[in-house]
Amino acid sequence: MEKPNYFGILPANVRYDKNLKPMEKILYTEISSLTNKDGYCYATNSYFSRLYEVHKNTVGTWINNLEKQGYIKTVLIYKKGTKEIIERRIYINQKIDVPINEKVDTYQQKDLEPINEKVDTPINENIEENNTSINNKINNIYLYKGSEFEKAFSDFKIMRVDKKEPLSKPAEDLILMKLYKLAGDNEQLAIEILNKSTINSWKDIFPIDKKQGGNKNGNTGNKRSYTRNVEKKGFDKHNDYKPDYSKGFDDWN
Repeated sequence: MEKPNYFGILPANVRYDKNLKPMEKILYTEISSLTNKDGYCYATNSYFSRLYEVHKNTVGTWINNLEKQGYIKTVLIYKKGTKEIIERRIYINQKIDVPINEKVDTYQQKDLEPINEKVDTPINENIEENNTSINNKINNIYLYKGSEFEKAFSDFKIMRVDKKEPLSKPAEDLILMKLYKLAGDNEQLAIEILNKSTINSWKDIFPIDKKQGGNKNGNTGNKRSYTRNVEKKGFDKHNDYKPDYSKGFDDWN
């Protein structure tokens, strides 16, 4: 499978939009990288669900909200003369200030041209893979800058390697955004959370339970009791982002 070195973009208006969840911002960056080749992304919900290890319905809610907030536009391509969907195209809407290149349908275009939703597009047998090369140059979203944090994060990654479960680049972004969800702007708390997982050889990160107390390394007790508290509080240690079924979603592939 071809793996072009395309860059993903996370512009300021997306980065600071409080109407977007952290994972929706990461997904926007991934979509922007996948539009570089053809001017649009035709990755399916199933592809993104495998990439980020979430249910495809969750991906559907992320994409719906990105479109609702005006950052992307989705277009369904139908088989000629039928209502059978053969492809979904995701375009980046022009709420971006930074031009990328002169390719049609990419960021430099000031206005999206009308799209014929009934275009007869041939079905490619590898439709789910051709436009989903994992971008190995998407910049990590480092939300904390201190040297102590960098060391804590480095130690966590080394621990994952020692456990034979190294972090991929998308997985690093997931951990960092989850860490920000747990610690906010409190960098010291973020360090404690990382240190706690490193000390206990946990492959994921979890909120610090202050009731148990803890030292500066975040070592607040044994893994079993900590896990019970996590489950009691309703956190999903594999995925904090639950699909919002009340808003509906486009569950396409």
